[in-house]
Amino acid sequence: MPPKKKNTAHTFKKQREKERKEADKKAKKALEDQLIPQKHFIPPPPKEKTILITGAKESKIREIFKVMNETPTGDIDNLLRSVLTEPGLDRHQKKFLLSFQLKIPKDLYKVYSEEYLATNISYNDFWKYFVQEHIKKIQEKQEKEEEAQDRKKRLVDLFGEDSTDEEDESYQPEDLKGDMLPPVVDPEEGDMLPPVVDPEGRTKRKIKFLWNEKDDEWVTADEIGQANKTKYYSEADDTCTKEFKNYPWVSSDGATVRLVYIRSIEDTDISPYIMDSQIDYNSNIYYKTNKEFRNLLCQRLFKQEQEGNVLVFTSKRELENIKLKFEVLFINSNQKAIIQDEEIMNAQKSYFKQLRLTREDKINKLRLRPINEEVKEIGMKYLSEKLHQIAPGVLDYGIYKIDSVKYDTDFIKQIILKITKSCHNIECFFSGIADIVVYLNLESIGQGIYRKRIKQEYYLPDVLVELTHKEKLPELFIHGVSIDPEQSAQIDKIIEVKKIAIIHQLLSDVYNLENPGERKPTRSSYGIVSLDNDKFKTDWKVYCSYPEDVKDIDDEDIIHYLDNEDSKIYCFNIKDVMLSVHETGGFLNPRTNRYVSKAFLDQIQSTFDIKPPKEVSDKKDDVLPEKHLAKGLLELIIKNIEECEKEFTDEKLNSEGKCHSHDDDADESEGESEDGMGSSSKEPVIQEAKSSVPNDWEDGVLSTPEEEEITALKNKFGHLPPRDKFYKIICYVFKDEFEEGSTCIDDGNIQNMELFYKMDTVKIKEKLNLYKVKYSDTDDNKKLLRKLVKHIENFQASQGFAPEQGDGKICANPDCQKYLSDNNSDRRNTYFTKNDIHYHTSFCSSQCVSDTNFGKGKQSTGGGRNGATERRS
Repeated sequence: MPPKKKNTAHTFKKQREKERKEADKKAKKALEDQLIPQKHFIPPPPKEKTILITGAKESKIREIFKVMNETPTGDIDNLLRSVLTEPGLDRHQKKFLLSFQLKIPKDLYKVYSEEYLATNISYNDFWKYFVQEHIKKIQEKQEKEEEAQDRKKRLVDLFGEDSTDEEDESYQPEDLKGDMLPPVVDPEEGDMLPPVVDPEGRTKRKIKFLWNEKDDEWVTADEIGQANKTKYYSEADDTCTKEFKNYPWVSSDGATVRLVYIRSIEDTDISPYIMDSQIDYNSNIYYKTNKEFRNLLCQRLFKQEQEGNVLVFTSKRELENIKLKFEVLFINSNQKAIIQDEEIMNAQKSYFKQLRLTREDKINKLRLRPINEEVKEIGMKYLSEKLHQIAPGVLDYGIYKIDSVKYDTDFIKQIILKITKSCHNIECFFSGIADIVVYLNLESIGQGIYRKRIKQEYYLPDVLVELTHKEKLPELFIHGVSIDPEQSAQIDKIIEVKKIAIIHQLLSDVYNLENPGERKPTRSSYGIVSLDNDKFKTDWKVYCSYPEDVKDIDDEDIIHYLDNEDSKIYCFNIKDVMLSVHETGGFLNPRTNRYVSKAFLDQIQSTFDIKPPKEVSDKKDDVLPEKHLAKGLLELIIKNIEECEKEFTDEKLNSEGKCHSHDDDADESEGESEDGMGSSSKEPVIQEAKSSVPNDWEDGVLSTPEEEEITALKNKFGHLPPRDKFYKIICYVFKDEFEEGSTCIDDGNIQNMELFYKMDTVKIKEKLNLYKVKYSDTDDNKKLLRKLVKHIENFQASQGFAPEQGDGKICANPDCQKYLSDNNSDRRNTYFTKNDIHYHTSFCSSQCVSDTNFGKGKQSTGGGRNGATERRS
């Protein structure tokens, strides 16, 4: 008698059930070993310090759970993520909160927090208690879910994968119908009959069913055959499989991919990768793909290529020579059919290449992008902050107040413009900024001469950008040669590392600006270099042939000079060199009595922006006694002011809204009476020399009434400190405008100065209009008052000189087209003194007033000293 045939399907099922139970048993045992302490373990009594630390940790955890108890369940995960990133937790607390988030189901979050806060048990002990109490419930729930999954899997074994696939089965093309009808019951016998295959099904495949008496259910005869299909498994990326469910690179015009079909090319076995659903397209049968096809697309054992409309998988070295060929058909949400081609494959590769980019990869891709305004703004702000940290008192580097910050000063803008002109991408732009900043932080290298010169404002913006490595570290080089080549090589590496770190930081700022919602990683210690405080220190005074010449001079004011005749190194004070060049055009070496080379002087003048100090004579006989410009002038000016204010009150101003006493045309008409000869009938205010300049010409300055008024104010307040001068001039000019009972004393007392900021802005502007002071409509009281004082301080220097060449009738200031007086003597013998230097020039008429200030680099291109011939008495 032949042996009884075994039911292979039943045996296979029992084997799976046994393996599942063993796995559950091992998992349960591992969880219990992890959460339940051993009975024989008795923890030692804690120390006093440990008790205090534990109490602090316990309080911190309880605060977190109190907040959690008041937070909606859906937001607790976000709360935990934010708490885990805070610096206040140690690793044990973070580990506990992470375990809580991973192991406790969301629906038990509130239960856990409420029970924990209601007890006095420590969070570690309560964790053990809670897990022991609820672990059985959790396992029962998991077992029910697994049982439901097993039941679904059995249905799949019976009826195919259509019932379990993750695709949206509710959507089918119109010509696609169900493949199989549900099983039916015999009405006479009441027995379950095997499922009936739909005669219109597309598979054309016969399925044999067997009745399992023990399990009282139908099973398929080829159940084991399903497991014997050739499938190629490797590590599959979950992110990849998710993307191949949606095919975002194929979607277009708002239509998304809903179904994916394939057909075999060159007899490729596609049975492991398809379901029974099929569709007829262009006289070809395509089968719907399952999750195994997505796994095939995401595994690493095959190389994917597209040859026309054919997708080719070629095995790598890990497998034997295998080649699979498919034709892929997409059905989108608009029921449009698309065949995959080479263009779609290229889009797929580009999509995954971009998807796999790390944060660093994305940051590095910014390097070659063109410079835009956002990049300039980031660079400008960073540069200003670093310069301000070195020299907080220099306003050119940025104005940082409690309530406002201004980093886009003219100085910073000029630097940014200079760098932008020479760079075409972001990396070059940030490299230019890093070249300036990196040397500011080298506190342990050299003597910090570059940093000290930055504090002293020795560099113009264009020069600061173009300084070389040797010019930024002059203490490490003597006449361009390194004093220690080995040490210089180490310093170069340190600077390079720091520069790379600065560029990376700025690139990260650009990336964060463009991706505001992305989590910012904790900034690492990248670029930090440990330095020996004494290893790189220098003293470049010792290299001078006569170090005693510069022993009392600051390091930043010293310059080395190599004399080619005696090969000695001489050290000079840069300020002395600049002053000598300003006065004589050269510099005489006091040790050799030889002039230094022109190349040396050109280098200093092109590098440093050091203004010569004001000349002061050491001889007492040279100091002339102070002379009054005109007796009784102050009283006259005060009278004019009162008359002007009265005209303003009585609304008797001229057509230009100015007082008649300050009208230039009125002054000229009053100063000249029409006689037959066209000359003035009045004596001129100042008697002028016809042939030569008088020695006492200071007494004869031609002035208009407003010039006289300002001169009187300068005589009254000209020797006061700037702060006192500001208050006292304002007190004098606005003495009749203050509120009743306010105090503003124009002598040594400067109390109640806050009343300046309570004054009526309209009245201040009226006074500025009276004195012809320019201002902006947006200026507040403080700015308006300062402009008034500044105008009085620099009145004569703001007049715009007439040029010596040409007809000499038009102001040098191009913004002012007023003509000078035709009186040649007026133009020829008008003088002006500034910093003890006399200027022989011609003032424009009093109407020609501009904002041109006297001084280097501040006058307009046509005004200031440009039109004056300088001479010294």
